[in-house]
Amino acid sequence: MIHDEFARDNYDNARAVIGKLTAIDGYDEQAVIDVITGIGYDLFQQLDEKPGWYDGNYAAGDWHWKLRRARNQAPDFFEAIHDE
Repeated sequence: MIHDEFARDNYDNARAVIGKLTAIDGYDEQAVIDVITGIGYDLFQQLDEKPGWYDGNYAAGDWHWKLRRARNQAPDFFEAIHDE
């Protein structure tokens, strides 16, 4: 279910990021950084705080864990998500 205008406008982008994160085998920090580079803070925030809006079964997968682990550990994470 898509809950707000931002989510509707960015649903395809969010699903693409989720697909790429899901495809990463295990946790590979550089691979996660490569996926999230340039997505923008707003999309990152939606994926981070409201993952169920884009993936109703996110708890069964590992994409959200990879995103959060990179957020917490990768030194250049927030520079990477910056969209220019």
